[in-house]
Amino acid sequence: MTEKIKKPGRKPQNIRFQNKMVLLELYHQYKELSVTEISKLAGLSRTTVMKVNHNLLNEDLIIETGKRQSTELGGKKPLIYQFNNRKNLIIAFYILYERIELRVFDLNYNILVANSASMKKSSKFLHIVKIIQGMISRWINENDDLKGAEFLTCIIGLHGNIDHNTGVCLQATHFHSWGVNRNIGQILMEKLELSCPIYVDNWIRLKTYGENRLGLVGQHESVVLLDTGWHGVAAGIMMNGKLFHGKHFTSGEVGHIRVNLDDQEECFCGSRGCFEKQIMIERLRVQAKELAKTYDMSLLADKTETLDIFTIFKAADAGDVIACKLMDLSVHWFSQVIANILLFFDPEVLYIEGDYAHGCKYFEDGLADKLNTIVLPRIKKHSTVIRYKQNEVDAVLHGAAVFAYDKFFISALKPRV
Repeated sequence: MTEKIKKPGRKPQNIRFQNKMVLLELYHQYKELSVTEISKLAGLSRTTVMKVNHNLLNEDLIIETGKRQSTELGGKKPLIYQFNNRKNLIIAFYILYERIELRVFDLNYNILVANSASMKKSSKFLHIVKIIQGMISRWINENDDLKGAEFLTCIIGLHGNIDHNTGVCLQATHFHSWGVNRNIGQILMEKLELSCPIYVDNWIRLKTYGENRLGLVGQHESVVLLDTGWHGVAAGIMMNGKLFHGKHFTSGEVGHIRVNLDDQEECFCGSRGCFEKQIMIERLRVQAKELAKTYDMSLLADKTETLDIFTIFKAADAGDVIACKLMDLSVHWFSQVIANILLFFDPEVLYIEGDYAHGCKYFEDGLADKLNTIVLPRIKKHSTVIRYKQNEVDAVLHGAAVFAYDKFFISALKPRV
């Protein structure tokens, strides 16, 4: 007879920890609170709040900041407390195509340091490490405001397939000189000589985590963030409130779904007909040049060599024939990929960010109409929503800070079972 496994009940230590987490989250959310205020917000007695406060003060998680002014009726001035957002600091790097962005955050995600450094295209990894070393030396180690600071973690986001558990980079999208299956996490730990752990992951996952956690995309249990831009196409996927990496850490590489079997141009991944190849500006210029032979009255007919995506958007909304035909093609490719994402993951919301999220009504209306006809048209769809949000570099770095807080700060407070 097998013995039943007992589920953890409301034991005293569990209740104490739950109360601690409730208060800590409230302190993290509000600028300052008194015992009475937090008692009302948390639904706990003043006695319980005072006991938890005592423990939080001893652990340096909150600090006493003085007394609040009493009311007109008089009475004792209440003590007020704040979350100690300088208990630990977070270092975040974002390695882009031609530059590296650095941010240092406190635990409330306030930026304390913001700088960047340029680099050559396709730089070798050890050269990038030297640049990061210089940034740490100049902007962190020599910063008087950060003297004596304890760093929680250093998180690095980049473009590529990353084993976030080991720090192994299976391949870096824009840096073929890095090779494959290289343990960049280990190299960074050795070279940077930081006293905190180093975590490496794909940029889109950090961005998706932060935007979902902070409610910028609505705080959902399941969300897909589809980013389209100069780097190609990438998707961040969250299922059941957690990042979905996949067995081989290639989840989200939707830019390499083959949608055009007639395409003979090779993608950098080695395949042909990839989604991202169909919607990139270089392909649109080629198509515009061909269309100009027939539609020479178009305003874009003599601009095909220097055409950019935003000019196409503006012209499509104005009814230009070439621009509309280019957007019709983009709608066709987008609809194929998004339809498969919706059918496979069935997320609460799918966000399109990057270049295609700059408010082209012709594109957005066309995509909505197309999806309504191809994604299970007989089933009423009422939950999944397609939304658009413009891209920001700082969203990746803020996402890294939010992820660091949850993974390295909150997780460290949990009692060991």
